[in-house]
Amino acid sequence: MKKTFLFLALILSAQVALAQFDPPRVNAEEYSFDRFAEYPKRTLYLWGNVYEEKDPRKADLLVKVVKSKHASSDLYIAIDKRERKRYPKGVWHFVNNRRKADFSVCFVSKGEDFSVCVISLKELEAILNPYDPGLFK
Repeated sequence: MKKTFLFLALILSAQVALAQFDPPRVNAEEYSFDRFAEYPKRTLYLWGNVYEEKDPRKADLLVKVVKSKHASSDLYIAIDKRERKRYPKGVWHFVNNRRKADFSVCFVSKGEDFSVCVISLKELEAILNPYDPGLFK
C-alpha cells in the first residue's frame, strides 16, 4: 500500500512539474527580420482561436492595441465572430474556454510583446491576397 501511494505521489508530482514547462500553443508561422532596413522589422502571423486572459502572467502573449491604422503596429488582425475549423492568417476568433484556444493574449498598455491594429476582414483580405478576393469565404 505504501509503495502504491508513493508511486502515485511521484507520478502526480511529475505531471505538475511538466505542466509548468508546457510551451504556449502559439501558431506563429514565421518570424522574419529585414537586416537591410534601418530598423529591423519583425513579421509575425498569428491566427486561430484566442482566449483573452486578464492576468498578464498567465497569458501566452502581451498585446497592445493600436487605435489608428496610420500609426505603427507590428500586426494587422481581423476578428471573425463565426466559428470555423480553420482561419486564414491574421484572423482571430475569441473563445470563452481556454482549452479551445490556440493561444491566449492579455491586452496591455505597455510592456507588450507586439502591437496589433484591428481592421475589417475585407481590408485584411486585400492585404494578404489582393489577387484572390474569395480567400475568406
